[in-house]
Amino acid sequence: MKRKAALLWALSLLYTFVIFSFSLMPGHDSAGLSGRIAMFIMNTLRLSVSFEDLHHLIRKLAHFSEYGVLGILVYHAAKNSLPADKVMPAILLYGIAAASIDETIQLFIPQRAGAITDVLIDLSGYCALWAFCALIHQNLSRSDG
Repeated sequence: MKRKAALLWALSLLYTFVIFSFSLMPGHDSAGLSGRIAMFIMNTLRLSVSFEDLHHLIRKLAHFSEYGVLGILVYHAAKNSLPADKVMPAILLYGIAAASIDETIQLFIPQRAGAITDVLIDLSGYCALWAFCALIHQNLSRSDG
């Protein structure tokens, strides 16, 4: 069990560093990446929405989804390594710390800006998918017992 927990924490940390690596991209590079995705979606789906609106939405969905995946990873790591009464506080603390550090990094990167709204979007995705996993785990535990 300890090996599994260590692996889950290692994956959580590795994925956190992947998220931080995106924040280290200069603003021009980051905007170019999400802009290409927005253009692909606009051309593929023939959407009648402005490029700027879609681009903004994609950037915010990226925050939500990347932190959602992190929430899943940290949930499993904490669940497999901590006493039950420590799981929720540890998960929450990890998410707040990661999102805050992520946005702070961006304060020092050219053409980037850290934003409290992005911290809140990050935490929304993180908590939503963590809660979803917890509900699934709870329902599976009930059906097994």
